[in-house]
Amino acid sequence: MFQAMGIAMILFACIAFSYLKVDALKQQYENLKALRQALLIIKNEISFSSIELSEAAMTVSNTLSGEMASVFSYVADYLSEHEMADFAQAWEEAKKCAPHRPILSVAADKTMTDFARRAGKMSREIEMENIDKTLSMLESELTTEGEQYIKNKKLIYTLGVGVGLAVLILFI
Repeated sequence: MFQAMGIAMILFACIAFSYLKVDALKQQYENLKALRQALLIIKNEISFSSIELSEAAMTVSNTLSGEMASVFSYVADYLSEHEMADFAQAWEEAKKCAPHRPILSVAADKTMTDFARRAGKMSREIEMENIDKTLSMLESELTTEGEQYIKNKKLIYTLGVGVGLAVLILFI
């Protein structure tokens, strides 16, 4: 009786662990799509209304929903509270306060960190080119991440069920 319950719990734990891993991959993919949307909003705000980055980040946080909205809200708050801070410092602090870490894949995080280091330190025209360059890099990463998500989703589910069944066979 206890052996059967133990086997069922182990099988359930393996499947649940694989589900959590797939959910984390999906969250990173969704965050990358939201980040692309956020940069488009920032580009529009800077080009049409000529507002500061802190105000653009607040507009992004009000427009988006989910985890990226809270990240950009923290960026906007950090920039408004610390007058001498730049966008890169605010981005790094916001990543530390995110509920799920990492919020982005390694490549997307590097792209956004590079963008944050350059943001707000150039003229408006060069700033627009910076955003366009970052958007094109994020587009390629979005395509790659989407393909990897689909492949890894199947792999992780299969591994979770496979390990669970292997443990089941081992205990029988």
